[in-house]
Amino acid sequence: FGGQSTTEPVSVAARFSSIYADAVPPKISFPVEEFARHIPVPVITDEGQYSVQYVLDGNETALDDITIPEGAHRLQIIATDESGNTSAETFEFTIDRTAPKIQVMSPLNGTKVSDLTVSYSVQDANIGGVSVTLPNGTTLQNATSVRIPGDDIGLGLHQITVLATDLAGNQAEQTILFD
Repeated sequence: FGGQSTTEPVSVAARFSSIYADAVPPKISFPVEEFARHIPVPVITDEGQYSVQYVLDGNETALDDITIPEGAHRLQIIATDESGNTSAETFEFTIDRTAPKIQVMSPLNGTKVSDLTVSYSVQDANIGGVSVTLPNGTTLQNATSVRIPGDDIGLGLHQITVLATDLAGNQAEQTILFD
């Protein structure tokens, strides 16, 4: 080429835009009730990729509703996005999958009564409420003993029903028939 350039001069036009670093950490949502039979699936919101770490009662774990035993728990959820922004939230809840236990002391099932004394006990660590439905259809809330004169009961077969519900929504029901 003899020291001669074979190309024409070239102009380059460039346009620059600003690139901003992601400074917003992921958002964590975990709407768990204080008393629950099951835990909800946590929701992590971020515009990019992220990783999540679950620490249940001080131990890192894969969050699996089935393996969480009954009882009080503390769950920390840590979410980190691809820019290194981290958010952490701690949640406390109690898993309760066991229904209350009802014991009716009076009347006994299948007995004859002249005066009706309804007496029962309910066992549950997290009891929410108890109702008793009497033979006349009246429902009493959280009464552990009720006395009804025999004249108010009438003749024939009757029933009372005790319904107990704990704070996690587990229920137990016992119906007693008497004459």
